[in-house]
Amino acid sequence: MKDLESKEKCTFYEPIKRNKMDFFRQELDFGDPKQKVLKEDCQLFSTLFISCQSRECDLQEFFRHENQSFPAALSDSGKLHTCQKSQLAAIFEDLVTLPDTEPKADGIIIDGSALINSLPPRTSKTFDEYAALDVLPTIQVYSSKYKRTDILFDVYRKASLKAETRLRRGLGARCRVTDNGKVPRNWRSFLRENDNKTELFNFLADKIVRMHTPNTVIVTKEEDTELGLEKLWIAFGQGRNLRWIPIHELSLSVGPEKTRGILFFHAFTGCDVVSAFREKGKKSAWQTWDVCTEASDVFMKLSKYPPTVEDGDLQVLEKFVITMYDRSSTAAGIDDARLDMFARKQKPYEAIPPTRAALIQHAKHAAYQAGCIWGQATVCQMETKSPADWGWTKQGDLWQIFWTVLPPIAQSCQQLTKCGCKTECSGRCKCYRFGLPCTALCNCKCAD
Repeated sequence: MKDLESKEKCTFYEPIKRNKMDFFRQELDFGDPKQKVLKEDCQLFSTLFISCQSRECDLQEFFRHENQSFPAALSDSGKLHTCQKSQLAAIFEDLVTLPDTEPKADGIIIDGSALINSLPPRTSKTFDEYAALDVLPTIQVYSSKYKRTDILFDVYRKASLKAETRLRRGLGARCRVTDNGKVPRNWRSFLRENDNKTELFNFLADKIVRMHTPNTVIVTKEEDTELGLEKLWIAFGQGRNLRWIPIHELSLSVGPEKTRGILFFHAFTGCDVVSAFREKGKKSAWQTWDVCTEASDVFMKLSKYPPTVEDGDLQVLEKFVITMYDRSSTAAGIDDARLDMFARKQKPYEAIPPTRAALIQHAKHAAYQAGCIWGQATVCQMETKSPADWGWTKQGDLWQIFWTVLPPIAQSCQQLTKCGCKTECSGRCKCYRFGLPCTALCNCKCAD
């Protein structure tokens, strides 16, 4: 910002002034972490505005950094920003014709965890009664209807990325699962504890394999089972909202490129372990994919194991994200787009995309989940890689998101420096050392 009378200077001033005045008009509760972030953002932009009056501030350098140690576009005060994953199902439903009645099929695959969540104990007092009165009769019904019934129980590993997501949902009391063990009154609380579920699933699996059924029932615990399928429907919803999505028809409607790239797309736009883009849901991202078709090759590549995120991939992902936020943008890179959207188009800071440095880490998070985890869904023994190489840091037994390699702007921009000198600035003065003129933010009288 060398020319204080330039258009760039003037247009940048307006949103700063507006945001600053809006801040002082509001009565904010600074005990709320989000309000604290808002206060810090306001103070930062106020500091930048005052510094720009006396110093040559590089706005392009400024927008290469996030305001905080985490990106506002991808996080909620340092935590994952979640999205409505069901939006993806709504997109798919619009692409196919759903059957009016349950389709005829030879087999059914049941998510064991979902089954147990839908079958809370009714009159059962012990776990043996729960198996005999609630679970096994339900399995009998499925076995009478289908030639083959597959029941897949989840595996809960303490060092998995999903562990933090489960932790956010809350913890329950530990309860041992035995034949004569009493069924807890609070079933939901019981199922929040991973050790409880692991023990219950193993207990029920042993009961199921010993039962007599009209047709084949296969129970899977801690292993994968290969399934040969010609047609596949997914039952989605409950009660009157239950519908069957024909996956075999959907794959034809979507096309081979999107079908093969859907894993990375889903992770990149937000899942249980990867942040979503603020104010950009699955539908918005899907519409962007229709426009930014060159993203298909990258999405397909990063949906496979082993994924590799290269510079060319990042350039395509940058363009995809820029287009998702502003289809009229002609910016060459995402950092330039951030400056343009905030300064000239006056979008709120939380409504502009993340920095390139943060996007790189986000792409690594999505590639790990899509390629390393989901990309091996049909492999019996997965080749696991350490999340540490893909944008996570370990704290205790939990993996924490690593947001960006660049420090926040307040820690890296010398132009925001202010001194605390009480007399004339010289020697040890911060401004003096950096060769900067003092501003109204400094305690000294040099700027008067």
